[in-house]
Amino acid sequence: MGLAEFPVVVSFLSIFISIGMILYSLKYRKAENSYFFIFLSLQLFLYLFGYLLELTSVNVSEAFYGVRMQYMGFPFILPNSYLFLRDIFGHQKISKAQTTLLFIFPLITVISMQTYPFQKFFYENVQYVSNTIIANAQITPGPLYHIHVVYQYCVTVCILGLVFEAFFGDNPLMKKQSVPLLIGFFLPIVTSVAYVVAENEAVRFDYTPLATIVSIVMLVYSANNHNLLQVMPFVKDQVIDTMADGFIVFDTKQHYIDANAAAKRIFPELYQVNHGEVIPRLEQLLTNKQIIVTVDGMDCIYEVSQIQEITSFKQGGYYIVLHDITEKAQLLEELHTQASMDYLTDIYNRRAFFEKAEVLSQRNYHQKGNIALLLDIDNFKQINDRYGHPCGDKVLQVLSYEIRQNMQDFQHAVFGRYGGEEFSFLFTSISIEQAETIADAFRQKISEIEFTWINQKVGVTVSIGISVSTKEMDTSLEDLLLQADIALYEAKKKGRNQVCLYKNTQ
Repeated sequence: MGLAEFPVVVSFLSIFISIGMILYSLKYRKAENSYFFIFLSLQLFLYLFGYLLELTSVNVSEAFYGVRMQYMGFPFILPNSYLFLRDIFGHQKISKAQTTLLFIFPLITVISMQTYPFQKFFYENVQYVSNTIIANAQITPGPLYHIHVVYQYCVTVCILGLVFEAFFGDNPLMKKQSVPLLIGFFLPIVTSVAYVVAENEAVRFDYTPLATIVSIVMLVYSANNHNLLQVMPFVKDQVIDTMADGFIVFDTKQHYIDANAAAKRIFPELYQVNHGEVIPRLEQLLTNKQIIVTVDGMDCIYEVSQIQEITSFKQGGYYIVLHDITEKAQLLEELHTQASMDYLTDIYNRRAFFEKAEVLSQRNYHQKGNIALLLDIDNFKQINDRYGHPCGDKVLQVLSYEIRQNMQDFQHAVFGRYGGEEFSFLFTSISIEQAETIADAFRQKISEIEFTWINQKVGVTVSIGISVSTKEMDTSLEDLLLQADIALYEAKKKGRNQVCLYKNTQ
């Protein structure tokens, strides 16, 4: 192949590239911004195929037929590219009136081209020239042609403005995207200007179609590497990547597609995962509604949202959102604690005691049944009357502290403030003899505490009632506590500061 045939070979190659672009755009036809690519690919094909017809024509009719085909696609390439760039860089969509104004000039160009020579506003004259290798339709421009050229350069300036704005902006993702786009859209300008200012030869090869191919290839490169067709990058970078919630995208085979910065902070191993690889701990996310993860040295609770399908992905895809509910969980825990704990003694209140004791009594850890204790402070009313209620409150607090200390060794037990100066206990893992020993030791310890209030010694003793339920007896918790209360009353009758076991005769 000699240099003379180079323009024709390049034109053929350009057409094959444009066909490849059409197939590429149709492959992703369900993607968000695919319609831009579909239109651009078809317009570019018409432009390049028409130029090849012009180069290989044998008379003026065939040459101008090629020019007509070129202008079926060429006038719309730049406005379509402008709208596409506005979309991927996150600019506000233009109004219908502005869109009409943007496309009215290309439409006028197409009409005026197709109606030549009935009117000569675009071209005043067309002549056929050839050097036996390539041919040109040599034209004499009319007034609409000059308007068309001004319009094309104005749109080009707008396009370059968008790309330069992204390149010199603060957004690193947009800066990265703008480099191939800057190369792609700047190249046709250079070749177009070079063609216009070149020496006026009779037959010339216009490299602008080839430069336009490079532009679209750059656009395809950006779309493929920066995911321009699947998700608007500006929105992803400014919204999804700045979300406090973790966001993980994967395909139908559970292979990694993308994740935002928050998800990578939660799971640092995502930094090492490439597109198409298996996501670590994905099974954990799919099977649990909540997970606990250590993030920045702190245990955090994340709520795993229901998996959502992404229907715009042709190959199918899903995403999971991880919402940090640590603060919410802590608040709920605090509210639950406030609702369950007695504010003065910091042990279970009556309602919480019954809830915990009911669960514990139903578990039946062993064959010894359940044992209930009721503890009451002796002569508590006299303490309040003589020393004041603050003193009585202090006695309750000291007593509850001693209870907590002595109950630490019992795993299968629960205790709480039964009401006033009474405290309730439920054991499921000790014998009757052990219960009596525990109760008496505790009674003895309380009586030996040297409690003072405003330099006055306050004597504090307790009475304790015990009741027992075996599996054969099947006594309810309420009845068990009632029996313990009867035994407590018996201890009071015997002179207080005593432990009594409930007997059926009582």
